[in-house]
Amino acid sequence: QQVVRAAEGATLLVCARDGDHSHLGPRSLGPATRFVVDHAPCPVLLVWPDTAPGLGSLPPPPPHPSGR
Repeated sequence: QQVVRAAEGATLLVCARDGDHSHLGPRSLGPATRFVVDHAPCPVLLVWPDTAPGLGSLPPPPPHPSGR
């Protein structure tokens, strides 16, 4: 909550991500980073604190709502 409050008036917030560093995707974010992404008053750029995993670690997309 302190990070979100501190970002008031900012045009961009840059954060090192927390959570699972072994794969990409929204479920790999830790609770602190997820809160900031969901509540920041400006765009958030997440950076990896180490080498990012390959694109093959992305989860599959959700099924299409129409079932196609």
